[in-house]
Amino acid sequence: MPDGSTLIVTGYPTDYTNDETPLEPGQQAEGYIYALSSNLLVNEEDTTQTWGYLFSRIKYYSRSIQEQGLTINQKRMDSISYELEPASGYSFSDMEVHYLSIDGLFNDFAENTFITSQLVMTNFPTTSMIWVSTNAGYNSTSAVSYSPVFNGREYYFEHFLIGRIIG
Repeated sequence: MPDGSTLIVTGYPTDYTNDETPLEPGQQAEGYIYALSSNLLVNEEDTTQTWGYLFSRIKYYSRSIQEQGLTINQKRMDSISYELEPASGYSFSDMEVHYLSIDGLFNDFAENTFITSQLVMTNFPTTSMIWVSTNAGYNSTSAVSYSPVFNGREYYFEHFLIGRIIG
């Protein structure tokens, strides 16, 4: 760290692969694709003051399936990676990470939450996530929300893979 202290980060190796389940007959997956998002985190009262930086990466699969003569495009989260950098003067205590997938076409839902004090996490597995339909017109979402606590105050950041509404 800049102050000379040592930060020990534990996580998953960068080549970690989460889902070894073979595809079902007729399914094709394009392999790993990455959705990247970054945000310069600003103080809500004083937007000239930044309280940190959050970089988020969602690793996901993409596929197309045939259902009743229709081609349905789907995505499924495989893992989450993030990097959090508090700005000078801000101390980070912990962060709630909430991820979910809602498929409006097939009425399926999956979610999970964990609390971490790590500034960096690489390839956290999202084993419980489902395939989510991406075709327009379906009420589907797949996203990760981050709620870091800086100087005792909680902030909120969302990274959407599909859709725009969490909860």
